[in-house]
Amino acid sequence: MLVRRRLLGLILLSATAAFAQTGIDPVTHSVPFAHHHLGNPATVISAGFKLLPVVDGSVPIENPSGVITSFGFLSTGTPTEPDENTYLVFDSNPGGPTQGYDYGRHFIFQGHENSGNLAYITRVNLDVADPAHRVSLLTPVSAQSGLTNFNSIDGSTYDPYTNAMLFTQEAGSNGGVIQVTTSWPPTVNTLYGILGRAGYEGIHPDDLPKIFRSFYRGRPIQGHAVQGVGLGLTLVDRTMRAHQGRVSVASRLGEGTRFVLHFPAA
Repeated sequence: MLVRRRLLGLILLSATAAFAQTGIDPVTHSVPFAHHHLGNPATVISAGFKLLPVVDGSVPIENPSGVITSFGFLSTGTPTEPDENTYLVFDSNPGGPTQGYDYGRHFIFQGHENSGNLAYITRVNLDVADPAHRVSLLTPVSAQSGLTNFNSIDGSTYDPYTNAMLFTQEAGSNGGVIQVTTSWPPTVNTLYGILGRAGYEGIHPDDLPKIFRSFYRGRPIQGHAVQGVGLGLTLVDRTMRAHQGRVSVASRLGEGTRFVLHFPAA
């Protein structure tokens, strides 16, 4: 299986893009000594590649569920803000809602950032020209509540060991990681019990050198105090040292954090 993390030569252009800035009020004051306005710089594309629209808000979802009926909009008219995505190439047809249909080999897995417990994940079938089969829904709503119980789905990556997609929810203490298998029908579950509940937006550089200190809990998140007593990472660090191991951490604010446990060779 060939996996490419970044989308090269393809970009999702959704009709929801115009709504992304509606929450920003007009600028009413100036910045002293600012440079003259020169406009936005052109998007830079590597040589040999070009931007190609592949789907927009008018494309229906092949297997609609509740109010999730199209790419980019709920049936209520609420924009869903499709953002970051992952491009995968498979060796064979993974299947889809229509049994026996060839969905191709090239796919974009797309999270939608809307809230209200109605965020969802779609698969754009790039080799399919028929709009009726262009977009497949991976996270249907609950038959009881009519909700997906997901919010603000943003970053994603592919795990080759489990053949599954991982999506993060930017919802603060209500966030967390969603795992979705790439086979059909997809199996959807959360990794809250393993990775906890958080927005996974990275650790502030001022906090990073202090996270292994006893009782250090970091700065408030979105105005809310960090829960816990600040001993979890301290205990992990001391346990690893006691067994001649160590813990390393890499973090980029706004993207996420990675912890690695280094064990001594047997």
